[in-house]
Amino acid sequence: METKPNAVKSTESMPTPTRRAVLQALLWVFRDGMHSQTALARALTQKRVTDVRDRSLATHIFFGVLRWQRRLDSELLPFVRRDLAQTDSVVLVALRMAIYQLRFLDRVPPHAAVSDAVSLVREVRGGKSAGFCNAVLRKVVAAPAEDKPPLMDITTLARWYSHPDWLVERWSKQTRDLHGLERLCAAYSEPAPSVVRLKEGYGIAERVLGWISKRPEAQSTCGTMPNALILEGIDPLRGTPFEQGWWVPQDEAAQWVTTLLGPCPGATILDVCCGTGTKTTHLAEMAGSSGKVVALDIHPAKLEELERLIQKWRPPASVQTIVADATQPFPRACLGFDRILVDAPCTGLGTIRRRPEIKWRQEPHRPAEMATLQSAILHNAAMALNVGGVLVYCVCTPMEEEGPGVIRRFLENHGSTFSQIPVHGSEKDGFLLTSPLVGGMDAFFAAILTRNN
Repeated sequence: METKPNAVKSTESMPTPTRRAVLQALLWVFRDGMHSQTALARALTQKRVTDVRDRSLATHIFFGVLRWQRRLDSELLPFVRRDLAQTDSVVLVALRMAIYQLRFLDRVPPHAAVSDAVSLVREVRGGKSAGFCNAVLRKVVAAPAEDKPPLMDITTLARWYSHPDWLVERWSKQTRDLHGLERLCAAYSEPAPSVVRLKEGYGIAERVLGWISKRPEAQSTCGTMPNALILEGIDPLRGTPFEQGWWVPQDEAAQWVTTLLGPCPGATILDVCCGTGTKTTHLAEMAGSSGKVVALDIHPAKLEELERLIQKWRPPASVQTIVADATQPFPRACLGFDRILVDAPCTGLGTIRRRPEIKWRQEPHRPAEMATLQSAILHNAAMALNVGGVLVYCVCTPMEEEGPGVIRRFLENHGSTFSQIPVHGSEKDGFLLTSPLVGGMDAFFAAILTRNN
């Protein structure tokens, strides 16, 4: 990592809307526990940041601070000389923003990073706090950037790549050696690729590629999955393709697990814990015009968002939404299916490249707690499966308790009625296990079950 110049000429000016938006979004995440993508989108709208380049810079700084929080704090701590938990939240966030730009964004001059942080703090907290911020950042700039440690144990790896110790300890059990563990830590610290799933239909791909070709800053490449497109220089949630329902943002791992249900034209499919419905739209395409999807979730607001997505997406199959608690016996309308997808709630630790705040919010005991919930949901969903039917259980986490552990426990209790179908090409126990190291996908677990009697 390049060492920055020592001299900083402070030319403080008014904060830009871009920096104001990043500060507000980070405060919502750190202080109020808001979902990162929701926070950033809301802040950019509130501060009226519309320029593509400004939005791109805001996204880099925002997710960079969340992703590298531990490294930033370790560099900040010697100069603050107090517990960071006792530091004013606005000051702390502004300091993290500045240090991220100083150490990770070469395109931002040191004096600009310092000036922006100081002006933000002055605007929100006043002159005294701004002076403190300025003094700390001058010391940071004067200090050389830390070199990568030549030898790293689990704790050093966790700090260098900015992950919790306990999480890296868990990852170490999935890798063969320290080198493999470092590769995994590094992969989880990188931004995830921007992937969309194209709507099936005549002319959709041509329209999308035509739209992209008119934007010099935009690039796209085909993914591994049939309808996956990997984007660069494009916000997948803005523009004609999203507004017209030509694509929906979805990682390739999430696209893959849905296809494990196999061909199902004309089928009636149950989507358990459907959330806002990205996988539901995929199922509705797989079912075709003579099929039907019943989407079940406990949160009415998510189902309302799903219904809006369906109206825009217009899939061939009909979609019915039902509000229900999947940890309880299913209502009659959710019984007797030949195809069931259980996208169980989980720790989400396989998606930390997209939502870095997750790794700071989860704790070592959470996977086991989630496994209890997941087991109850899987049991109820399995009772809704017809004899000869196929059920896919999936979670977006690599944690043993939430994936293999749930399936093994289920088969121990129901092995005479249900059996596992190995995923084609799977290398371990017949499960699908995706990873950022293979195709840049999120870390998903999936298993296929069938009912024998």
